[in-house]
Amino acid sequence: MGLLTASNCIDRVKLRDVQEWQCVVATACTVMSVLLVARTFYLLLWKPYSRRRFYEKQGIRGPCFRPIVGNLPEIRELRASLPEVCDPSEPGARRVGLEFFVFSEKYGKVSIFEQGSLTRIILADAKLAKEVLVAKAGHYHKAALNGEVFNQIAGISSILIANEGDWKQKNHIMTPAFRHTFLEVC
Repeated sequence: MGLLTASNCIDRVKLRDVQEWQCVVATACTVMSVLLVARTFYLLLWKPYSRRRFYEKQGIRGPCFRPIVGNLPEIRELRASLPEVCDPSEPGARRVGLEFFVFSEKYGKVSIFEQGSLTRIILADAKLAKEVLVAKAGHYHKAALNGEVFNQIAGISSILIANEGDWKQKNHIMTPAFRHTFLEVC
């Protein structure tokens, strides 16, 4: 054994401190990794699955649940198999939403599907759509991502994607333009 000197003691203390810090950092990294995996599992698997079960208990059906990808493969197949409705060379012409008609025919006027991990409800009943969009618009929240995408495409903030207070303000401004007396003049 070597002599126990002051420098040897200091080196051992430094080594012990470094090892303790390495242990703390390794533990913190492990905890963060576990939390990240748990959050990913919750957002991509558990939340969409529990939403799907919630709606199915109420009698709302749709294509079978697929984790992570949702019903995007079925939607892609439907879009590929449906005929072109309009001339694709026309500016702004796109085939949008025809799979929703297929889903509503197959699963009912109120049906459900997933776009990735996002759960979507299809309302093919005009009375229900009016209730959601007009009568009880403050009770239903629209996805923020849809609003951002629509704003970038259209360049405006629309009443169709507005939430709560913003929707009430836009509706109050637009309502006089659609009164029967005003429409008769036009």
